[in-house]
Amino acid sequence: MAREPITLTDVHALLASGKTDEARRALQAILQREPKAHAPNLLAAQLAAQREDHAQAVHYAGIALSASPGDAHILKTLTHSLVSMQRFDEAIEAYREALQRDPMNSSAMLALSGIFLRADRLSDAEKIMETAVSSRSDLRELWHEYAVLFLCTGRATEALAILERAGIRHPQASDIAVAAASISNYVPGLSQDRVRQFHDRAARLFVPAGLSPTTLFANTPDHDRPLTVGFVSGDFHCHSVSYFLLPLLETIDRSRVKPELFWTGKSRDATTERFMSLARLHACRGRPPGDVAREIRSMGVDVLIDLSGYTMDHGLHLLALKPAPVQLSAIGYPASTRLKAIDARIGDSITDTPEADRHDRVLRLDPCFLCYQPPADPLPSIDDPTRPPTFGSFNSITKINPLQLSRWAALLRSVPESRLLLKADVRLTAVVSAIRDAFCREGIEPDRLQFMQNTATPSEARALYGHIDVALDTFPYNGTTTTCESLWMGVPVVTLRGETHVQRVSASILSAIGLQDLIAETNDEYNGIAAQLVSDRPRIRALRDTLRDRMLSSPLCDATAYATRFESAIRTAWRAWCDSVAFRTESQPPTT
Repeated sequence: MAREPITLTDVHALLASGKTDEARRALQAILQREPKAHAPNLLAAQLAAQREDHAQAVHYAGIALSASPGDAHILKTLTHSLVSMQRFDEAIEAYREALQRDPMNSSAMLALSGIFLRADRLSDAEKIMETAVSSRSDLRELWHEYAVLFLCTGRATEALAILERAGIRHPQASDIAVAAASISNYVPGLSQDRVRQFHDRAARLFVPAGLSPTTLFANTPDHDRPLTVGFVSGDFHCHSVSYFLLPLLETIDRSRVKPELFWTGKSRDATTERFMSLARLHACRGRPPGDVAREIRSMGVDVLIDLSGYTMDHGLHLLALKPAPVQLSAIGYPASTRLKAIDARIGDSITDTPEADRHDRVLRLDPCFLCYQPPADPLPSIDDPTRPPTFGSFNSITKINPLQLSRWAALLRSVPESRLLLKADVRLTAVVSAIRDAFCREGIEPDRLQFMQNTATPSEARALYGHIDVALDTFPYNGTTTTCESLWMGVPVVTLRGETHVQRVSASILSAIGLQDLIAETNDEYNGIAAQLVSDRPRIRALRDTLRDRMLSSPLCDATAYATRFESAIRTAWRAWCDSVAFRTESQPPTT
């Protein structure tokens, strides 16, 4: 009896059962029988790409593309392998051919923009994205990616302008409004009223029409009973949030607080495992928000805390449904989301002045709203004791803006021999050139600027602090983890204190460790403090040797005291809810 020929279904079954070698042999048999067929060549290309045999992947994908020109899956596989081999021109040509067949292919334009960036062709990436939003203005994701392109190249003002254009085209789009709110925190010179307006609009559009927060809960309104506290975040992995949440979870009194983690992200690593060892981790991504909200209610969560605000993979869609009687925001977002379902946010008396109470309810964890858990890295030594005075900023390029560059240029002019080192994910030649040009216009020679590229690990990045003497904080969006890491690696930070939380985080951190003299109130004072400090070599050496002990003995790293303050703050909010329940009960008319 003749044997049935092997099919792709057989290959997929073998792959599903883990029999990879058998699957590859079966696939080769199909290819010998049908050497130019689209589907088996595509699968062969995908398997080759998975094992990083990119030359083979390109070979098979090319055959598949000849059989099915313009196929999006083939293009993705082909160009991924071409880019992996840095054959950028071929990858670009593949998508250009796709656009010739379908000039309105938004996926091709978006992919082409990414390849242009990998090929260090920022101008071409901008042009194709402008074409994309002009020709397919109905697609919100194109607007968002176009704005991110500008934000991630140090142009937050232009990024916000793109989203305002998108908002005109999509006036009811909550994702556009949310992105605009988040980016407004980065824009220099934007009034706080305007920032608040962006957040108000995001909150208004984010909440489904007709939804009103729940006010009836089954939670027992007992002032002093143990509380179930849920933390909502997409960042339960190696992320800035982990440096400030882990010490709390490791220290909080479990007889008083039972933590639960509601995970709205997808990145998973060793830090995720640490979180899972401290509390149950509930995976929420991909689940209907209503289902998760019902789960939170059924678990009897008393206090639900958002850790992400309007950042990537946030879980605000859960809090908008008000599944817990008390809902707060903390740690991960430096502004109010303005969601009515969130009762208060956590700050301190430095990050949030009494003026903040006009717009939000703030629970203040004085003396500092954060607790930092330092990494185990060794203290880096100064790479060259005879080097010129060296300033540096390791903050993200998203936080660096033209006004900041102008301030730094003035600082370099005031210290003639000084240099500035930037490690801000500045991978694009055009961005480096733009920064150099900005300093050149201010009279600063190119050789006084140095750019550090990305490192393989965070530990390697922190070791680079041995190259700088004084770290310069950014404005209006201060550093948080970056400020703490700089201090931990022995480098003092100079900051400009502004009006609102996002502009005052570093001031809170410096105050917590007793370095209030590094906090400036004006631009001139910022430059004056930095200039004087970088010229004081004995103090620089002393700080490098003592900053770690100073931090460890300060409120910034006292996890036990912080956990007590944190529990006190959420207990205050909980008791207020209990009192409101009692008031509503007492104010009800008697039944007859």
